[in-house]
Amino acid sequence: MKATILNNDEAFDNTEVDIIIGNPEMFYGKELDPICTRYLNDDLLNYRDNNLTQAAYSLSNSLNIPIYSADGSISKSKNYENEALDGNKLEDLYVYKLGKLDLEKNATIIIPVVNTTVKYEDVYTADLGIGSATLVKDAVLDVYHKYRISNSSIAPFTTGSVLVLSKDEMPVAQAQLKYTPVNGKQDISISKAIDVQLKNEEVEIKKEKTTQKNKEDEYKYKINYSGTIRLENFQSKKIKLYLSKDISGEVIASSNKGKSKLLKSVNNYDDNPTSLIEWEVEINAGEKMEITYSYSISSWQ
Repeated sequence: MKATILNNDEAFDNTEVDIIIGNPEMFYGKELDPICTRYLNDDLLNYRDNNLTQAAYSLSNSLNIPIYSADGSISKSKNYENEALDGNKLEDLYVYKLGKLDLEKNATIIIPVVNTTVKYEDVYTADLGIGSATLVKDAVLDVYHKYRISNSSIAPFTTGSVLVLSKDEMPVAQAQLKYTPVNGKQDISISKAIDVQLKNEEVEIKKEKTTQKNKEDEYKYKINYSGTIRLENFQSKKIKLYLSKDISGEVIASSNKGKSKLLKSVNNYDDNPTSLIEWEVEINAGEKMEITYSYSISSWQ
């Protein structure tokens, strides 16, 4: 993990610098310091009601705007190559003390903070929404290749860009690693898995008319559907796939040890609950696999 410090305000000499991982509460973080108002133009203050708020936000966040210097100048006050720092836990934060730095105006410096070895799992994921089932025979849905990182270090990983290299140090992907606590896990997206094909189809298998009738002379029907997810692994290795499927209805059954649960519905006008089925399957190289599920819905017709 490296920290990039960007300075576009003024030169700093022999200044203590800390890196904080976490999300500290800054109640007045976007408030304009009263001393700043003395240097603001009266026209700016009186032009529009929201200008002061916009100016306050810009001033209070100016140190965080990533602006690189035009000439790419870098502070040479200290050589930080191949260094790793020890951090300290402070309540819910983690603090790294970088020591005293010299940083010129419009300069950038990159400082190694943590160097550690972690384990990862090679996984594939697919999230199928309510509208994923299609009548188009050859419609292929997206499967994603990811690395599931386990943070076995003594410090959390902060959110930031991550460069993934192969064993031969060839670039594989540039992705985002989100905040990962100690002993936590997080996925890094590598690419779409174009060599793993997935299709989802559904058919109506039963329709039953009930005795319930509404004011529009419509009867409530109970309709059962059967769904099939077809997988094919064209790769030369076995893969582990984490698959999820959202359903507007109540799950009846699912194959391959699928686990289902009811979710809170966001549609108050819909009589049907929202359900989720999750699978964890392994597919050998060149293998085809079918996963089936069934569910029921209520419909006024």
